[in-house]
Amino acid sequence: MGANTQNAAAARRGSVIPLRVRNGELQKAECYSSSTMNADEIAQLLWQSESETLDFKRDQYPFDGVTDEQRSELLKDILAFANSWRSAPARILIGVDEVKHGRSVPVGTEHLTNRSLQTFVNSK
Repeated sequence: MGANTQNAAAARRGSVIPLRVRNGELQKAECYSSSTMNADEIAQLLWQSESETLDFKRDQYPFDGVTDEQRSELLKDILAFANSWRSAPARILIGVDEVKHGRSVPVGTEHLTNRSLQTFVNSK
């Protein structure tokens, strides 16, 4: 595989990252993706605006006790990132209040397990 092909493949990757907050402090975030992120990388993302590679969601995507249409919102967001050309990996940060022209605020979310996310995506 050539360097350009490897770079294009790397740019197509993405992450779903539910943030956990305790006493106003960002806790360790589990990253559901083919890549990993550390707290410093997440902190840098909080200073960025939403874009073709970054999406903030304040609330957890609904999974239980909701209609298929409501449940499909996560899949729609993943597919939108997957079908767009970009030069960097895409990230969906869940549990973040977006602040225009400033640092977005991590508010946290319910715990989302990798198993429940994978089960959901594979069922669609």
